[in-house]
Amino acid sequence: MLKRFLKLKSPISFLLAEEGENETVGHVSSEMWASIVGVVEVLEPYYQATVELSGENFSSASKIIPVTRELMKFYNTVVQSLV
Repeated sequence: MLKRFLKLKSPISFLLAEEGENETVGHVSSEMWASIVGVVEVLEPYYQATVELSGENFSSASKIIPVTRELMKFYNTVVQSLV
């Protein structure tokens, strides 16, 4: 859903600018766009793992262990970049 939101950034920005006179419509700042990009980048590996593990009727343990290891490596990389 957030990927789609990012894909539609231009039309959304245009619509919000057009509706700017209406006080109930919010504004998406550049910081918010950057946050959305960051969230999408962090969640993408989890999405890919979910697709990989649910692509068949059942997942074998031989898939689960390597996918989990890759997710843990990614998570540790993200945590280290934040410190």
